[in-house]
Amino acid sequence: ISCCSLLSAHAAASDGDFDSFLFLVNVSEEQKRETEAFLASHGVFAQVLTIPEERLSELPKHRLPKSMYGRLLLHEFLPSFYERVLYSDGDTLIDIDLAEIFSSDLHGNTIGAVLDIGRLISGLEKSDRERLNLGPDGYFNSGVLLMDWAKWCSERIGPRCIEALQAEPERFKSPDQCALNMICSGAWQPLPAVFNYQPSAQLTKPEAKAVFHFLGNRKPWRNDGLRHEARFIERYRSFFLNSPWASQWPEGLGENAWQYEVSRHFKRTFTPRNWTIRFKALAILDSQPARARVSS
Repeated sequence: ISCCSLLSAHAAASDGDFDSFLFLVNVSEEQKRETEAFLASHGVFAQVLTIPEERLSELPKHRLPKSMYGRLLLHEFLPSFYERVLYSDGDTLIDIDLAEIFSSDLHGNTIGAVLDIGRLISGLEKSDRERLNLGPDGYFNSGVLLMDWAKWCSERIGPRCIEALQAEPERFKSPDQCALNMICSGAWQPLPAVFNYQPSAQLTKPEAKAVFHFLGNRKPWRNDGLRHEARFIERYRSFFLNSPWASQWPEGLGENAWQYEVSRHFKRTFTPRNWTIRFKALAILDSQPARARVSS
């Protein structure tokens, strides 16, 4: 899935003026070589970096995979000469030119991010803000982060998040994300919603071009992919069936794309709770050379 994210980013990029890194947790050298070879066969020469599971063993256990903590360890792997680093979760499909994101004005802040729409709509954001003593700038989703790399490293954002997680694990409901919100409170710049568009949380018509972030358990590459647009199912199906992981694609999923689209539209229109959530959206926009994109 992370490979698909990287391939989509390169396909949408207007220039290749950035280095690519793919972070994986606890994989064998053979798996690492296979992944690098697959990406290279598509013209994407990314550095695949592995994080040993022991490195994450002291951090709080959670229902989410331990790879979520990878973003807090970036400073241990990436060189200091980058001016900006763009991190994205592996469950993203990047259909927007990265130059648009890299050129965003951070107004002197350490990171740029998008508000967590799902938590805002559900009311969880209010309790997050109270529990973490956040400022009025709200609670962001950590799935896509644009980092001023010098600030990120000099301010020890990753280590400070880890220290906080180890000191008070019960305080952080979504461990890495809550820790980042607490440590970066007052030092993050809101970015346009299209830079981390969360389809499962936004029930208005989806954007044509965006970084699509498939939050939660329902993913376009799983049997419950019915909840997503046919175009997303088709993209992932095409990727899987032309990869070394073709056998992992659910049998029959996406073969009749129009049926999925009709089913999804029916659910979207007639599920009762949709009527109570419909009306929320957001927006905001520098230019730097040495850049890196990271996916995990």
